[in-house]
Amino acid sequence: MSDEDIKAKIYPNPANNTVTVEIDNLEKEKTVQFSLYDISGRLLIHNSFVEIKKTIILDNISNGLYFYSIEINDFIVKQDKLIIIK
Repeated sequence: MSDEDIKAKIYPNPANNTVTVEIDNLEKEKTVQFSLYDISGRLLIHNSFVEIKKTIILDNISNGLYFYSIEINDFIVKQDKLIIIK
């Protein structure tokens, strides 16, 4: 299976204090990287993990519009917006 066959979900969106990243078809020994950026492109959160499902804590992130990227072994599988409303 290639990295193109991997599907990533992030929920809920809009988020509150946490967001869950879920990866379908993740092969063993693959590393997932989740990055969250503000609208100016500043990196706010960077998490690396190998689980198919990971909860990301957003306690120190204010309300607003953000952008995220999910990469697996340096291949971007998803990029989109994340709204945070607390």
